[in-house]
Amino acid sequence: GKSQSQSGQAACNDCSAGSYSATMGAASCEDCPAGYITASGGLSQCTMCAAGTSAASGTASCISCVPGKFATEPVAECTDCAAGSYSAKSGLTVCDKCLGGTYSALGQHACTQCEEGKYSLAASTECTKCAVGTYSSAGAQKCIQCAPGQYAASEGSASCADCPAGSYTSNAGFSECQPCSVGYYADTAGSKGCTACATGSFAAQNGTSTCTKCATGKYAGVVGSAECTDCAKGKYANVLGAT
Repeated sequence: GKSQSQSGQAACNDCSAGSYSATMGAASCEDCPAGYITASGGLSQCTMCAAGTSAASGTASCISCVPGKFATEPVAECTDCAAGSYSAKSGLTVCDKCLGGTYSALGQHACTQCEEGKYSLAASTECTKCAVGTYSSAGAQKCIQCAPGQYAASEGSASCADCPAGSYTSNAGFSECQPCSVGYYADTAGSKGCTACATGSFAAQNGTSTCTKCATGKYAGVVGSAECTDCAKGKYANVLGAT
């Protein structure tokens, strides 16, 4: 714990804090290696820093790892938490994994919640956009399929939209709505299916929200007609919507 670099001296000098001398008759003291300290002078050996702390070479005290870092063995500097993990307190020896619905970059003291329209599994380094036909709220661990009668046309949707009148989706998870076929209609938004036009009416185009009554002189005797039929010779229809 002492040294003397000059000849002819009456006494040796104490090693300063942060250094040591382990041998008799030393001409100089040595700095403590990284991760070790001497808190006071005149010591013959260094003390190892506890896990969760660090010390540069030749220092007199161990320093707790700041949030976002950790240490498991004697080191000069604490290590950043890996992306997808975090440490919320000082002096930690291990980082915790981010939960599903959150993520983190390197060296973070907390995980960040995924935005609407995205999701993540545990220990994620980033959030992933929801696929078309699905959606999510903030902090989601998975995306949810759009319900029948709705759709999501783009990736990363925060909600699903109702199918416009004249169209539908019959199952969950659609990215676009299907138009009603000729002879069928859907008169409200968010329809799960289309309805056949009643007798006496027709729908000549796909994607119709209403059926049209047959004109005078014509009729539609079956449901789901795409067009009306002319009355046969010797017969007539003098009202709209004849069946």
